[in-house]
Amino acid sequence: MGLNTDLEGLFREPALAILLYLAGTIGKLAGVFLMVPMRKITVREAWTIDPFEPKAMKRKPRCRREKIQSGLGNFLIGYPLLMTIVAIGLFMVEFNRTGHVESARTWVFLSIIFFELYQAFASRSTLFPSIKVGLFKNRALLGAILLSFIVALCAVYLPKMNHLFGTSPLTILELLIVLILSSVGFIYLEISKHLRSKRLALTAD
Repeated sequence: MGLNTDLEGLFREPALAILLYLAGTIGKLAGVFLMVPMRKITVREAWTIDPFEPKAMKRKPRCRREKIQSGLGNFLIGYPLLMTIVAIGLFMVEFNRTGHVESARTWVFLSIIFFELYQAFASRSTLFPSIKVGLFKNRALLGAILLSFIVALCAVYLPKMNHLFGTSPLTILELLIVLILSSVGFIYLEISKHLRSKRLALTAD
């Protein structure tokens, strides 16, 4: 019932959904541009600061007949599916536990944001695990993720933001639970990339 209420509200207020999407995008962009003056680099350099994938220049070019989405099923299907399952599961569990729509909505709100932030790390390479590419080499990305994380916390813990987004404060334990459960998609992507890179390495040999 609570989920149905939220979905109806989404259709009545599509502008809010667009606002949430833009807020996340603006947060990531702002993080990049804030890092520009700190590192004394140009905006163009900020976009190319991420290191290349290992042995990227040694790989054979893609086949002309190969579809652009080939090999990206984990990103295009698996990850969104996991995010949907986790978000709906969190909503149902929290709503049944407390009976408060605001609390359940907050769990879903944060889980979707955390899924997106985890995906920012995982998407740096569609083939190699993030650890192999380097988790902390892209400082601009780290700044953008940190800023997005802070904005998300403000939406949950500031009273005026609670009224705007229909959220409610979580305890530290609840926040950690959402943060950990939201990493399920990231773990899935890292494992799938590891297996795929191993398989391609065996094929090349």
